[in-house]
Amino acid sequence: MSTKLKEKIITNLSNYQLTPEETATLQNGLDYIHPPTKFDDKTFISNIETYFVNILGHATDKRDYEEREENEKITYNLTPKQLAGANEIRTTCNNFRRAAIKEIRINQQSTNKIRQVLKNLSQNRNIVITRPDKGRGIVILNKHDYIKKLTTILSDNTTFKEIDEDPTIKQENRLNTKLLELKNSELITLQEYKYARSTGSQPAQIYGLPKIHKKPDPDGILPIRPILSSSKTFNFRLAKLLANKLNKLRENPNIIKDSFTFVDWLHKLEIDTSKYKMLSFDITSLFTKVPIDRTIEIILDKLYESKHTCIVSKDPKYKWCKKCIQRREMQTLLEMATKETHFIFNDKIYRQCDGVAMGSPLGPVFADIYVNYLETKFLKRIKTNGVVQYKRFVDDTFTLVHKDTDKYTILNILNSYDDQIQFTCEEEKDQTISFLDVKVKRLEAQEKPFVTNVYRKETFTGLILQWSSYVPKNYKVSTLSSMIYRAIKICSNFKLMTEEFDNIRKIAADNGYPINFIEAQIRRTLDRYYNQKQNNNKPRSTTKKEEKKNELICVDLPYHEKSTEKLGKKLIQIAASLQPQLQIQPIQRPPPAISTFFSTKDKINTTLQSGVVYEISCRDCPSKYIGKTIRQVQRRLIEHGQPSDTTNNRETTTQTLSNLEQLHTRPKRTNKPIVRYGIDPTPINQQTISDTIEEKTNINHSALMKHAHEYQHQINWKETKILDKDTKPYRLLVRESLLIKQFQPILNRTVNSVPLIVFPEGIPTKKPTVKIKYISDNNNNPTEGHRDK
Repeated sequence: MSTKLKEKIITNLSNYQLTPEETATLQNGLDYIHPPTKFDDKTFISNIETYFVNILGHATDKRDYEEREENEKITYNLTPKQLAGANEIRTTCNNFRRAAIKEIRINQQSTNKIRQVLKNLSQNRNIVITRPDKGRGIVILNKHDYIKKLTTILSDNTTFKEIDEDPTIKQENRLNTKLLELKNSELITLQEYKYARSTGSQPAQIYGLPKIHKKPDPDGILPIRPILSSSKTFNFRLAKLLANKLNKLRENPNIIKDSFTFVDWLHKLEIDTSKYKMLSFDITSLFTKVPIDRTIEIILDKLYESKHTCIVSKDPKYKWCKKCIQRREMQTLLEMATKETHFIFNDKIYRQCDGVAMGSPLGPVFADIYVNYLETKFLKRIKTNGVVQYKRFVDDTFTLVHKDTDKYTILNILNSYDDQIQFTCEEEKDQTISFLDVKVKRLEAQEKPFVTNVYRKETFTGLILQWSSYVPKNYKVSTLSSMIYRAIKICSNFKLMTEEFDNIRKIAADNGYPINFIEAQIRRTLDRYYNQKQNNNKPRSTTKKEEKKNELICVDLPYHEKSTEKLGKKLIQIAASLQPQLQIQPIQRPPPAISTFFSTKDKINTTLQSGVVYEISCRDCPSKYIGKTIRQVQRRLIEHGQPSDTTNNRETTTQTLSNLEQLHTRPKRTNKPIVRYGIDPTPINQQTISDTIEEKTNINHSALMKHAHEYQHQINWKETKILDKDTKPYRLLVRESLLIKQFQPILNRTVNSVPLIVFPEGIPTKKPTVKIKYISDNNNNPTEGHRDK
């Protein structure tokens, strides 16, 4: 990395002075990845066990051993095909694991030192280390300045409101009840119901990105852009569903999709540019200023026309016409998806009162629909006042106006329709203006009226994915090829394109890329682009051949350079030999980036976490229980027997057994027939598993409460620990099985949560003390294995 580049990456606005070691560690940026210091067995095994089930099917009648009756024996139904497949997969995995551990040891000492530096920095409670609002880099702020700035933003009572209690559970229940009602009324499909249904939701988290390209505010602190992380909120998937449904309402001839379509449109213009000039208008803080109620009314009018008398009448809903019922239910869903999002910051809970949250899938949709509505009002006026061409991308607009047009006249018209939606204006300089990542130069008396080139903002630090970053090679290929492709598409002539290639060469070289690799990517991207262009110009055959696509199954693999590539190829071969109709796609996952050391988000309370393996202990003896849940831990604790007043008392005493049987039973399973899983390979339906993973059979009361009642002990509910996490339900079951085998908790009724076929002994030890054997019954069918000491 060049010295000049290093100086631009870190912006230290705090009172803390970095040491040379800390500076050197941070100069690679927050996205930099160091080699791992240990092999992640639990993640690897959970992915391999999932891979086995996807290609060869389940090995027992039970998806989850906790579904069994208390005295029911679980038998393995392994077929010879499954057994042979498991052995081959295990041999392959053992070879990979040995090679990966050997590779880890090579870099372990140097990486451990770097990790210690990062750990020490992350424990400094006086600073915040984050990325800038625009561009790549690192910004260091005083923590009290960061909190003060975000608190000031949240004190705007017209946009945000502080609330006393976390409504996550109530909101999730209310949404699911409404969705079930709509499904039963056939107003949404079963598929839509399953997609939008919320399980294990969490409050959103707000954080801020400093605008280092702006001047400090009067308080001497840089402005901060608030960002809402809401992907796990109760209404996020509902918002995604609605966004897909409403996308058609965004359609507008004035909207452009991206930089490439803008350049194509611009070069097709036949216009005498000597008579015009370019102006760009930008809407200030559009997302938080979009009026939710008004936008919802616009959407409803477009979908269902104007209100009927049904809605304004006093008649009960069952007497309404179908269109009015649909309108009211859509209004309810839109309000749930936009107006009820809450978030946490600095140990306080807030709700956004108006505007669409940054990060919501409905944000761009609502913004476009509302600005489209405003455009129907002001477009005619601005065109009669000199605007000739008008194009918009979300909150940025590009316009061509007559040379004598007063920009302030246009600006006043734009700002006269909504006090909250306010535009700013930028005029061309030296016949040049930037729009998105395109620099546009207006030429006079030329055959081609415009010249376009790649534009980089002043905030661009020159930092890209470092060559030395521990990531798969295809990451680095994609980094350069995307830059090269952008140059090909945006640059309007060969000279500008070659100049941009030189810029890319310099940027890549500054980030450590070898010149041979850079040149190879330029050649390949050019070849790919022009070959594709030629193929698009060829006449297409009218008769289409129906190609049968194999079912795609992805398998995550830890990245350990060539060892991972070799493992991926071997897993593809194994699947092809066992189930040729399946297509396996290995995905190489690098270790976490250094940004994981410096999270600026509030931590989610343990009781609201989901997709976890947890541990509950007895206060009076060493007994422990390990369980898992895809829902919030809070729900699971109540099912285990946690009294409702635990939030007020650190430890709680037991209740009577008769009350436990009545109050603390788990939900019973439905009366559906048991599905028997044989060798037919059916990829795991994670949605089905997530719907049923929590359903248990006929358990009068939990093992925890049995223990508490029998020994008159206290359960330490408040000290519930999170042992592991996973977003995929089946992998979560495997992780629970591994932890049960590792810790052997006394209160668990099972030794597994699901059968471990490839790794039946659990996490491998350095020196195996157990040899796994599979024995056959009288009919020569493999059954449950046993261990030889």
